[in-house]
Amino acid sequence: MKFSAILSASFKIACAVFIISLFIIGCKKDNQSLPDITENGSNTVGFKLNGTTWVPNAGCHAFSNPCAALTVDISPFHPPDTFPLVITMSFEKVFSQRSNEVLEIQTRGLLANTGSYIYSAGNIYDSLHIIYLDTHSRRFEKDFSKTGTFLITKLDAAAGIMSGTFDFTLIDGQGNVATFSDGRFDLQFHVCKCY
Repeated sequence: MKFSAILSASFKIACAVFIISLFIIGCKKDNQSLPDITENGSNTVGFKLNGTTWVPNAGCHAFSNPCAALTVDISPFHPPDTFPLVITMSFEKVFSQRSNEVLEIQTRGLLANTGSYIYSAGNIYDSLHIIYLDTHSRRFEKDFSKTGTFLITKLDAAAGIMSGTFDFTLIDGQGNVATFSDGRFDLQFHVCKCY
């Protein structure tokens, strides 16, 4: 066998292994259990959406957005001060190439310069702008006729960790309701992650 034929066969095998690896890496897990409630910066989020378990899930593969499932930026509003903090978070669950859901949470001060920033742990629900986009491209926002909680149980600026729980209801323009319950999060201040 000639050297060029051996090289050609080796190249074909290497290409086949590479392509198979991309498919294996691109397969996403469908984790259907809520993460434990923790306060150590484990970068987990989960909740029940209308009674069904929801955890971020956007595949990690060669051509995907590395921040697809979980994007978090918690930063001081006036660096180098530690407080107040502004929050921008986005969680995505992908069902197929054309079907996904996204939950976005951010401090309202970013949108309207209202001064709604985070100074300490506690219920910050009233300081947040929350949007949920479902698989039918319906946009749900806060239902101000209902109360909600977004309770920060740990806020450690030195370690860069924010943890807590949440429950709230969102509504779309046609009156459809999305109920978020048993929510929990344990996040580092700056996260970019796919699952």
